[in-house]
Amino acid sequence: MEYLRMHREKGSREINGNGYTLGPVTGDHWFVWVADRTVREDVVGTDRVINIMMFDIDEKVRKCFYTGQYKADDDKKEGEGENIEEIKRISEEMTRRAGIDQLVPGAVIDSRAFEPCGYSMNAILYNSYSTMHITPEASCSYASFETNAKLASYHSLINNVVRTFRPKR
Repeated sequence: MEYLRMHREKGSREINGNGYTLGPVTGDHWFVWVADRTVREDVVGTDRVINIMMFDIDEKVRKCFYTGQYKADDDKKEGEGENIEEIKRISEEMTRRAGIDQLVPGAVIDSRAFEPCGYSMNAILYNSYSTMHITPEASCSYASFETNAKLASYHSLINNVVRTFRPKR
């Protein structure tokens, strides 16, 4: 916060905001800096974003996000650099196998698998976005889901996301 305040004091409007702590300081919590530069003219309704942060995701789910199982034998050669088409294929397969495509039905999905493990996804559906980040290592497994979709109720979305990853926390 000290660093961000320093830039704000130097006149950087991009960083004009404030810091917050979300969650109990004795448990899982996040430090968040909110810098909102959105210009709102004649807007009906309010902006909303939902974030679901999950720790200790289910072992079976975690295994979906390791790239080695998706590679063909001729793709397992080391030292040849990234094969963009192969990464795209693996990313799309991870999306399907984990059920992420069912969390954002109808959306245009841009997913990315990481070597040797990990995953990120951005999806667009009309005027809303969804994004996910997954770190599957057993010692620090984590998955996040964020969207600005405006729904009458978030009950089903939250249940579906939690059911997909089966986190312990």
